Amino acid sequence: MALSQEGLNLIKHWEGCRLTAYPDPASGGDPWTIGYGHTGPEVKPGLTISQEQAERWLLEDVAEAEAAIDALIQPPGGLTVRQREALVSFCFNLGAHAVTGSTLRRRLNGGAPVAQVLREELPRWVRGPDGPIEGLVNRRRAELAHALAAHAPVGGDGGRIQLQVPYFCQRDSATAQGSRMCFSSTCAMAAAFLKPGCLAGGGQQDDRYLARLQRHGDTTNASAQIQTLRGLGIQAELRTDGRIEQLIAQLQLGIPIPVGWLHHGPVSAPVGGGHWSLVIGWDPARKAVLMHDPTGEADLVGGGYVTTAIGSGKGLRDSAKNWGRRWMVEGQGTGWWLELAV
Repeated sequence: MALSQEGLNLIKHWEGCRLTAYPDPASGGDPWTIGYGHTGPEVKPGLTISQEQAERWLLEDVAEAEAAIDALIQPPGGLTVRQREALVSFCFNLGAHAVTGSTLRRRLNGGAPVAQVLREELPRWVRGPDGPIEGLVNRRRAELAHALAAHAPVGGDGGRIQLQVPYFCQRDSATAQGSRMCFSSTCAMAAAFLKPGCLAGGGQQDDRYLARLQRHGDTTNASAQIQTLRGLGIQAELRTDGRIEQLIAQLQLGIPIPVGWLHHGPVSAPVGGGHWSLVIGWDPARKAVLMHDPTGEADLVGGGYVTTAIGSGKGLRDSAKNWGRRWMVEGQGTGWWLELAV
């Protein structure tokens, strides 16, 4: 499986390209390096190469790193394309020997959740003789971001992000749960985006998700939602420390965010048993979150809903100021959300 251009660019960016051989920074001599981090007996002091030669050696060296990862990392559930590319970059940087005896390899091959292992293990590989090296810290962050980005955001004009997430309306459910399944419809939208085809079958996708969920509990139960998502191959964690900056960070990784907030009462004093919807983007020019609300279009100022017509909750632009007060009711950093990863 060859790397995508994006995966190859990840390596090229962090390796950089130098067309004249340079010594190892630690030894001041061997091993001499040239091109995109290429070493070998053919690289000697004074050697100069063309850009074309640098590209050829890069592809050869990447192929070696790919072969090493494919041989060494064999998690029972497999790797996504982006997870594999991040690990190839990691191996290209540190060598197959570092992967061979690593806790990262042992945990992945032992069946631990891939996203969790990468989150916990990649940031450990940043130390030099005198402590963490800034370049390695930044490279590990970039590799992790690449691995966890299920889909690249679209748009990007002026920092705007809009993920192409399918929209499900709870009000057209064929079940008797339609009036109370906002949490399930929200999580079903996220699942259908992160794991295309995972809800295939007859009927509506959020109804199929609900049927899975009812094996674990009620549609309003966060634990049941988390178990259902994990059963679909999506890691999920309930957090109550949400702020707008965290939502933007998740969106930059290509991950939508289920959020729980209060939809009744005026914005100055929101009340209610709680409502769930899905953040799918960010518009910095308007300071607005882009939202799929499974119920409809909310009245963020007065409370309740402007309309609950089927489809009216798709792709809303909700003011971060007004919606944020309904989400972070107890102050900054108190929003309820599900952190997802694949």
